[in-house]
Amino acid sequence: MLSPFLRPLAGRLTVSLLAALTLMACERPLVDPLSVQVRVVSPDLETALTSRTLVLELEALRGSPTTTLRIDGDTLTYDDVRGVYTDTLFLRDGLNTIPVEVLDADAQIATDTLYALVLDVRRAGTGPTEFPGTAWAGVAPLPDGRTLVTGGLGTNGLFPQRDIVQIDAGGAALRIGQLGTARAGHTATPLATGEVLVLGGSTVSLPDAQSDLLPTAELVSASGASQPVPITGVFQRAAHATRLLEVGGRSVLYVYGGVEASGAGVTPSGTVAILELIRSASGPTLQVLSPPGGAGSFPPAVDPVLADLLPPQGATAAVAALLGDGTAFRFTWRAPGAVYPLDLAAAPARSVTTARRRPAAVSLNESIVLVAGGRTPDGEVLSSMVAFVPSIGRVFALPSDVELAIPRWRATATILAARRILIGGGITPSGTVTTTSETFTY
Repeated sequence: MLSPFLRPLAGRLTVSLLAALTLMACERPLVDPLSVQVRVVSPDLETALTSRTLVLELEALRGSPTTTLRIDGDTLTYDDVRGVYTDTLFLRDGLNTIPVEVLDADAQIATDTLYALVLDVRRAGTGPTEFPGTAWAGVAPLPDGRTLVTGGLGTNGLFPQRDIVQIDAGGAALRIGQLGTARAGHTATPLATGEVLVLGGSTVSLPDAQSDLLPTAELVSASGASQPVPITGVFQRAAHATRLLEVGGRSVLYVYGGVEASGAGVTPSGTVAILELIRSASGPTLQVLSPPGGAGSFPPAVDPVLADLLPPQGATAAVAALLGDGTAFRFTWRAPGAVYPLDLAAAPARSVTTARRRPAAVSLNESIVLVAGGRTPDGEVLSSMVAFVPSIGRVFALPSDVELAIPRWRATATILAARRILIGGGITPSGTVTTTSETFTY
């Protein structure tokens, strides 16, 4: 039976989250829709650039003999032989927004916006010679530059393990403890205390029964010690994603997507479960605040990639979600006043890239997420890498010579010292869990 506090709260959550799709029309999309007024002739701006100098060639789609194009007040040079407008721009690292004006007889008749991503990712060689063989593990970066890798499928690729592995800033891997329960497909959420909250997961590589899903949680210290965290309420998911909001002295975990119980089986989830981490003298517990099965009606997502966004005016937090089917959308949290947790709404999902399920993903900075490998719906294991820019909800391909040496999915990705990226473990095209790793610089 719900407490007097939780009864109105659960009702508010149900109304708020179930109404999210209705509210979508009021939310600004990830990128304002613009009718295309110019065509990029060169270079391919759908691929990340490695140089800050951009020689841009454009074609006007609404042209006349008196048409001119202008960028930041500078008029582009027109090549009347090729019918293209050219300009040389000097970009900065990261995302560049390029506003284009289309003028006729010096009067503006249209505008367009181009985006160019400067991201120089390069291969730096192999990582540790014997990276711990694991896939579909929980990965949590710590404030001191270390990363904890928890559980995951063992080298047989069928069943999870209990190992807690520390990866130091130089890339060296060391087993420092064990989980209380072997699990894979769980989340590992860093807390402000330096601890890691491990939640849910599966007891097998491909959960298809309710009994495959773990309704448990653990708290892991930075030294690798683990203790169980009882869950009050109904929670049972794997392949989900989490975001922790710490507001007003309270720690509330939002859990999106994954697979959840459906009768005796499982089904992809499109709801959000909300749990509060409560500490007391008797130990930590998780209190489920949302209704059983979660709340809301969002796009179902298995292993979604969540990336933090700068919240819009009046909002407390925002994230962009990149889903395995190639769509992206945005969650936004807003404070409703005395009611807590925060109201949650979502912007419409839209296609941004081809399907890529269970890739390795890591934030390079506050605005770029590197997505590596993954598997297509027809089973092809990928070696290609892309950059997801959550602020505009777009994906940029990386140059074809920047890819994984070994195609893999369900791999681990983390940031090392000196702007290095470590991608290790995962499942190869042969179906085995690899102990190899690769490093890149950015």
